[in-house]
Amino acid sequence: MRLPEIQTPGAQRISQLDLFEPDAPATDSTPTTLTLAELLTYDTVYVGFSGGKDSLACVLHLLELGYPRERIELHHHLVDGRESAQLMDFPVTEAYCKAVAQYLGIPIYMSWKVGGFEGEMTRDNQPTAPTRFETPDGQVLQSGGESKKLGTRLKFPQTSASLTVRWCSSGSPRFQCNK
Repeated sequence: MRLPEIQTPGAQRISQLDLFEPDAPATDSTPTTLTLAELLTYDTVYVGFSGGKDSLACVLHLLELGYPRERIELHHHLVDGRESAQLMDFPVTEAYCKAVAQYLGIPIYMSWKVGGFEGEMTRDNQPTAPTRFETPDGQVLQSGGESKKLGTRLKFPQTSASLTVRWCSSGSPRFQCNK
């Protein structure tokens, strides 16, 4: 079976397999990588650190480039929060993220929505809860949660397997919206 050919901006016809060759022609959608000199123009690089392979690779790449570890901060969001049942986060995730950060010598800060995922999904005629976050000086600050607007979710647990009736939430990045 022959793979279809695609048309490139230079009107040269190539096979899709050619795109995986090291000398494949660059396209406008080719991702670019910042150089160390460009990265050094930033005071701090903030990495959203889930502890997964992608965020870990990002941190290791920064270090391999020679970016100073004292100018990197890791930020991990606790989906379940600190005040609710453990539904989404693995029990070891927070400790694992802290251990990786300690090993690499990079500070890590946690954030969470008060009541966590469960609190947001079972909200009934209440405003959305505030978000708490740790600061470099050891404080826990709070943002939001001051709206007078009441809302109801009552969407947890999901009762249907049909993707046509699933909900989405900005409070839970693990779910995708179907619009």
